[in-house]
Amino acid sequence: MSAPNKDLSYMVLQYLNEEGYSATARLFERESGCYFYMEYFEYAVMNGQWEAAEKYLSSFTKFDDNQFSLKVYFDMRKQHFLETLDSGDRAKALDILMKDLKVFAIYDDHLFNEMTQLLTITNIRENEKLAFYKDAFTQRGRMMTEIKTLIKRNPAFKGKLKYPSMEGQRLKNLVNQMVQPDAFSSS
Repeated sequence: MSAPNKDLSYMVLQYLNEEGYSATARLFERESGCYFYMEYFEYAVMNGQWEAAEKYLSSFTKFDDNQFSLKVYFDMRKQHFLETLDSGDRAKALDILMKDLKVFAIYDDHLFNEMTQLLTITNIRENEKLAFYKDAFTQRGRMMTEIKTLIKRNPAFKGKLKYPSMEGQRLKNLVNQMVQPDAFSSS
């Protein structure tokens, strides 16, 4: 994206946020790819809105783009799987395992087999590696800390994590300047 187009995109994004069009702003971020709004992504993850979080993330990187992206997608899907297992919904957990996590088996078949074995135990904390597992919210916080680091290191997010500083209502001011009649012109 050229510098003038990028500047204009940021002005449009700023306008949408200032005017309270947050859903439209998130859609614009996804479509333009100019800015990854970490706070929105974190909110979705911390509230277990897995589909929304992954949909937003997928506009910036695909799971197989690089090792950082792979790890972020895997961690989110694994957390969703563990939470579902912890809630006792084995059928849904199996569905998540087969639809969302199976794709990662080509990278680590042993880990996929370990997750499959979790379906056979009543309490996931009985598993030695999950003895530390407290509750969903605590685990999401731990995971989000790691995910933030992965995203910051991910080349797919280069130049997309820092919002440029601009004066407030920049786009609105420019438009107003263009449409207001010149006070010094004579009729």
